[in-house]
Amino acid sequence: MSVDAAHARLKQATKDLLAQWNEVRQVWRDANSQAFEDQYLAPLLTRLRTVEEGLGHLQMLLGRIRQDCGRDSDVFL
Repeated sequence: MSVDAAHARLKQATKDLLAQWNEVRQVWRDANSQAFEDQYLAPLLTRLRTVEEGLGHLQMLLGRIRQDCGRDSDVFL
């Protein structure tokens, strides 16, 4: 899988997760739901954002490498 594809899939999965969580929050609105969000969801979203930023940076670096090496394809990277 290319970095571009991984980045796109991660962004979509994060969007889907948030949409599903918003649906769940419509019916699960107690202290346990808040505890779940605080303990599991918030840290996960923080990590997902970090990974997304890292993938974006990696995309940029690979683009520079391709440009510097005169390669326009993904044959070697």
